[in-house]
This record gives sequence, C-alpha cells and structure tokens, in this order.
Amino acid sequence: NAITTTLVWRIILVGALLALGLLFLARRTLHKMRLQQEDYRSIISSISGGVIKFAGLHGPFLFLSPNSLRLLGYGKEEFLRLFGNDFSATIYEHDRDMALRTMEQQLESGLHIDVEYRIRSKSGALIWICHKGSPVSVDHGAPYIQSIIFDITHNREAAQAKRISDERYHFILEQHDIIIFEQNLETGHFSCSAQWLQTFGRVFNILEPDPRHTLIPVHKNDRTRLAVFQNAVRQEAHHVKTSLELRLHDAAGHLRWYRIEASNLTNAQGKPIYIFGIITDIDQQKALELQLRSQANRDSATGMRNKMATEQAAARVLDMLNRHAEVPDDAQGYAMFMIDFDNFKSINDRLGHAAGDRAILEMAQIISKNFRNTDIAGRVGGDEFLVFCTAKMHKEQIRQRARQLVSQLHTQCRASEDSLSLTASLGVACYPQDGKDFATLFNHADMATYEAKRQGRNRCVFFDELGVGDATSPAAVRAATTKNADDAVPLLED
Repeated sequence: NAITTTLVWRIILVGALLALGLLFLARRTLHKMRLQQEDYRSIISSISGGVIKFAGLHGPFLFLSPNSLRLLGYGKEEFLRLFGNDFSATIYEHDRDMALRTMEQQLESGLHIDVEYRIRSKSGALIWICHKGSPVSVDHGAPYIQSIIFDITHNREAAQAKRISDERYHFILEQHDIIIFEQNLETGHFSCSAQWLQTFGRVFNILEPDPRHTLIPVHKNDRTRLAVFQNAVRQEAHHVKTSLELRLHDAAGHLRWYRIEASNLTNAQGKPIYIFGIITDIDQQKALELQLRSQANRDSATGMRNKMATEQAAARVLDMLNRHAEVPDDAQGYAMFMIDFDNFKSINDRLGHAAGDRAILEMAQIISKNFRNTDIAGRVGGDEFLVFCTAKMHKEQIRQRARQLVSQLHTQCRASEDSLSLTASLGVACYPQDGKDFATLFNHADMATYEAKRQGRNRCVFFDELGVGDATSPAAVRAATTKNADDAVPLLED
C-alpha cells in the first residue's frame, strides 16, 4: 500500500507538471498568435488601400479591412447587407462583365488578379479601383481569394487629362505647320516631333553649330544669324523667348521661310539645362509680306519704284560707296540720270489723261530696257524719272548711254484724229565728282535737266558742264546758265 500510494503521488505530480507545461505552452502560443494578429492588423491599417477576402468571384465576403470600408464610405453592417453575399455585385454594372471575365482568365492561367474597374461609393460617385489579389488554398476549409484594392481615381483622371491634352496638342500640330523640338543640354539629347522628318526629310540639330555647313540646310546668307541665335538661346535668362526668321531647304530641296522660337530652362544656379522650341512655316506669310512691301514701293502706273523707294535704294548704295571710298578718278564715276518729259502737260490737256497714262507707261518701258536690273530706276514725279547706275562707267560710256536714251525716248501720242509727239530732257550728275550724297546728286541732276529744257528740250546736259562750281540750288544754276546760254553745246539736236 505504501508503495502504491507513493507511485500514485508521483504520477499525480508528473501529470500536474505536464499540465502546467502544456498550459504554459498554450498561453505562450496564444500570446504569439495575438502578437501576430496585432502585427497583421497594423500592416492592414497602414496599407493605403483596403484588404478584402471573398469566397470566389460570386461568393460572399469573408473579411473587410476598415480602410476598404472608408474608401467606399460604407459602415460594415451596411456594406455586408448590400453586397456581403456577392463580391461581383460591388463592381459598377458597366464594368462588371469585362472585369469578371478578365479575373477568370487570369485565375485559369495561374496568374494573380490584376484588374481595374469602377465601384459606386455610398455618395454615388464612381471610384476607380485597382484590384490585385491571388487565390489562397487551406488544408481545412474552402479556398478563398485575398486581395488589396487601391483608389486610382486621381491617377485615371490625370491620365485622361494627359490623353486629352496630348490629343489636343497633336490636333493643333496637324492643323498648323508647327514643328516641336527640344534638347537636354546636360546629356546633349535632341528630339523633335514627327512633322520635322516630314518637312525636312532628315533630322538635324538646329541648336548646335554646323562649322562645315553640311548638317543644317540653311541658306548661306542666314548662317551668321543662325549662329547668333544658337549662342543666345544658351545664355538667355529663364523663359526668355529667342526668335529668328531664316530660310531652310525642305525635303524636296526647296528654300522656304521658317520662324524659329526657343526658350530655355535653368537650374538653381541659373545655368540653362534644357531648351524647347517650335519651328513654324511662314513662307506664304513672308511671300505676302514681300508682295505688300513691293506694292508699297512700286508706282502703280509703271511698276517701277516710287519716289521714296528710289531715294532709299540710291541712298543705301551711296552710303556703301562712301564707306568704301576709292581714290577719286575724274574719268570714271557713278551716273545719276534725271529724266523729265517735254511738254507733257499738253498731252493731258489736248489728248486726255488716258493718252497721257499710255505715254508714261511706254516711256517707262523704254527707260527700263536701257538699264540693268541692278540699276536703280524709279518714277519720282508725274512725268519725272530717276536712274542711278550702280556700276562705275567712264565718262564717255555715260555720254553714249545718254545719247542712246534721248534718241529712244520718243513716242507718238494719239487720241481720235489728233496726235502729239513726246520727247524727254535729261540731266546727269556723277558720283563722286558732282556730289557724294543723294540730296546733292539729285539737286545737281535736276539743275542739268532744267538747262536741257532751257536749251530747247530733247537733249541731255551734264552738271559739270554748267560752270556753276558748288551751286546747290536750281535758282543759282538758272542765273549761271542764262549767262552762258550761247556757249552751251547740246548732246543731241532736235
């Protein structure tokens, strides 16, 4: 009995120790599980999206994180009452078939769920959801799908806004002859829109120097201005637009006018790091501008330069000659011809203005045929014309040209049965002997013309033959020419 009693107590003690050990292990395991659950809840609550579990695409919800409920605006009981038995019911009806079909295909292919669709929130607003999940199999119990959902409404709206902006941008480019280009100055990478290749046939960097003149198809007269533009766009301040108009060869090899506009972006130190710009085809605009400018500078009746254009063109040439002054040579010079029709008023009075206009045009054509395209010829008055020869000639060549011109400037004006003969008187002044600026040469040529008329018209007189020295007014020359009238010798008699 004593042995039995001792054995029983020992068994009881061992059992108690085992029970205490098992209880300790159970409590420890329970504590560990509680810590894991807290960590799991902490992770779930820290996720910006929501965590959900559901038993299949058409099955009930098994778990909903607080974030998922806040995302949709529902309370837990309210959500489970509306959608708790069918996950698919949460998907917006217009997206439902497509979303479910995509998820089924992904699951059948052994892929994770990755789909986007809309859910209508409690407020009625549609929320874009990015759904990422995967199936979970368990030893005891039915499998389920565990997923994370994110609100991507803002991203979708931003993407849609960007798409609309891009489409608007491409539409504008298609409707206008605009080419976009940009360059990263730190990497040197240059890019341009598709219109560039269509326009020029090849890509070249309009922002980089072209020392061999083989890369950029620019007109040779515009190379210097392009180099100035390239340098300026790398040095200007932030967002300052630099522009240039120049001629480039297009894909067909034709020269066309383009406007280049560029701006740069700078870093914190003010150094340009990025350049972006546009190229616009302005060839038609330039042609119209040149046409309007030409019309503004032309006499409508004859097509020749008008008074202002003639004066400006001749003055520019004289300025250039003065800047590059040569050693004076009395035997050579640049001639200015003043041409004044004789008794033109009688044509208008007796035959009418229509006959006078026809006579003006015919005489203008004779003048044009006697001079080169590079010479400056224009109508400076009702029946007065001026020609400045831009090529140096010997004095005898100028005299021959004057004789020929006087002999050809003759036309017969008719109206009904009446007719009159029209001739012209010429006065010639030469640079630099008779003056070095336009006003002086014009004044002296006018004096010589007056003398040609005084001598009987239909002839030419040179200013240096008047013997008036440095006289600068017609009144002064009239006094001198009246005194020396008997000594004047006409170049061509009537």
